[in-house]
Amino acid sequence: MRDEPASGKSAACLRCHAGDVNRHDFLRGEHALSNVGCTDCHAGHGGIGDAMLRERTPDLCFGCHADVRAAFGMPERHGPNAAPPDCGSCHEPHGTPNTASLLEPNDRRCKECHNDITGPFVFEHAGLVSEGCAGCHEPHGSVNRHMLVRQPVAMLCYQCHTVTPQTHVQPSYRDCTRCHASIHGSNTDPRFIAP
Repeated sequence: MRDEPASGKSAACLRCHAGDVNRHDFLRGEHALSNVGCTDCHAGHGGIGDAMLRERTPDLCFGCHADVRAAFGMPERHGPNAAPPDCGSCHEPHGTPNTASLLEPNDRRCKECHNDITGPFVFEHAGLVSEGCAGCHEPHGSVNRHMLVRQPVAMLCYQCHTVTPQTHVQPSYRDCTRCHASIHGSNTDPRFIAP
């Protein structure tokens, strides 16, 4: 049954459920494009909860997304009390036009919980605007502090800031956020130096 295309595996389900606003993009979503059909996650008769899932989430999702399961085992991990959240709190498994089937575009879902760094700021960090949160942070978990994609922090900054001022070549200047502390954006300084 795994060889049958997602559209075939899902045809009977979509006869009734395709009109649901959360399901109308299913055949264009990442799961369907990866040949995952409705019956791979939902039991036609029975199952768990109103959605008739084959397993509880996040275990159902971890069945295919082992890399995400591993990320939630990292020392710095996402979720309330460092427990894996319900995947559906950030992702729509039935497909969205957003990257990674996120519920909302442009890091809006991140900002619902992390509203202390949302802005708008007078001086926006261009990297955050162009790359989003995932440009610097691993969304599920990391071995690095603050779930950063690189450690030390200077290595992360050097991904975009390839030219270092002459005054910054001494080792004491290698921790960029020591001075540029308002790194997500600032209302007072274009170089993100804390007031």
